Amino acid sequence: MPAGTATFVNDSLQEKYSRQTLFAGIGPEGQQRLLVSRAAIVGCGAIGAAAANLLVRAGVGYVRIIDRDFVEPSNLQRQTLFDESDALNVLPKAVAAERKLRSINSSVAVEGVVADLNPRNAEALLGEVDLLLDGTDNFETRFLINDIAVASGRPWIYAAGVASYGLTMTICPGRTPCLACLLESGAAPQGLEETCDTIGVLGPIVNLIASLEVAEALKLLSGHPEVLAACNPSVWRAIPNAAPAPGGISPILEEKPSPASLCADVIPSRFTNAPALSTSVFWESDCGPSSTTCTRTIFCFASELRLMK
Repeated sequence: MPAGTATFVNDSLQEKYSRQTLFAGIGPEGQQRLLVSRAAIVGCGAIGAAAANLLVRAGVGYVRIIDRDFVEPSNLQRQTLFDESDALNVLPKAVAAERKLRSINSSVAVEGVVADLNPRNAEALLGEVDLLLDGTDNFETRFLINDIAVASGRPWIYAAGVASYGLTMTICPGRTPCLACLLESGAAPQGLEETCDTIGVLGPIVNLIASLEVAEALKLLSGHPEVLAACNPSVWRAIPNAAPAPGGISPILEEKPSPASLCADVIPSRFTNAPALSTSVFWESDCGPSSTTCTRTIFCFASELRLMK
């Protein structure tokens, strides 16, 4: 059977995913959903590589990896899909990742695309998938992913990590705030203006953030969006906005006034090919939409993690 074409958990796959299907939150039905799911990861650095590894091992039927960079020795400390031979041969990350992931799980389809995601190719590269995952290192690309996701109504998961600090946020257009709702200015959140090149990064933080990102992805792809952290009203109401202590993890509840037509208006300003949205969506603590003239408060939910000072 060609990779990525399995539509059910047959005898040959039952043992491979047996421990995952025993988990009540997945089960045989959830595993079957994973096998026919399609995901795209933009960026195959530390978080993207770890996320791709977890998705492929979980049996997501098709995984597309988009990255423009090449493997370098400095990547090996934290980018778990690559080894010294990849760096020695200066392989494109997307190519090296595809080879490694196919050897890990031959029953899924993996496509490595060596490309720089930009407004000219974004619709094509992010098309025909169910979920978009963030493995990038810059907010220009993240806002482009956000624009595509909002315009097409598909979920995506923001993830970032630097030094010993990281963030992840699940965005479901029509149900949750988008990245522009959280960051209207288009600037990086406080603490993430720096990069791995300037202040470094610990391997454990990127793997932890990738694990949180993929946990949310598995909820979506296995058919359980109701348990997403960002879509759970009781979680939204119960958790205060607080920075995590060293070694701790805390959700963020961001509250701010919402300008009119927020999700509709931010897209054309950055992505000229995006179709106009017919409705505007705002967000309350019950995750419900309000009217297009509403100026109520929006609530943006994300998880942040800090390993040490």
